[in-house]
Amino acid sequence: MPKTIIKIKTWTCPSCGYHQDFEPTPQLMSQNFSCQDNSCPSCKTSELLLGTDDSRKIAHTVLGDEDIDAEILILCDKLVENGSEEMTANEKAEYKTKRQGDVARAIAEAKKHEDK
Repeated sequence: MPKTIIKIKTWTCPSCGYHQDFEPTPQLMSQNFSCQDNSCPSCKTSELLLGTDDSRKIAHTVLGDEDIDAEILILCDKLVENGSEEMTANEKAEYKTKRQGDVARAIAEAKKHEDK
């Protein structure tokens, strides 16, 4: 499984360059920034606009198999450092399967917000 990079809808401020990954609806802006409109929470001088420049969009990078393998090695090293026994091959396989499921769920969730 290679790394997955998903670019999501991003709203930006043309004045200061601030950007966020959720739509600036009155409810969400009030909940996150205590303001009632879609003015920039950073500079408060401009309204947030849906970004069109791919290089400025927020991107989520989701783990690939090589990252999960590296994670297992680090976990094994920490167990040994703390005086625990190293993971068995079966425990490593179970951990990898669990993390692959986590990654699949993260990709599905991120794709809900993907900018198409």
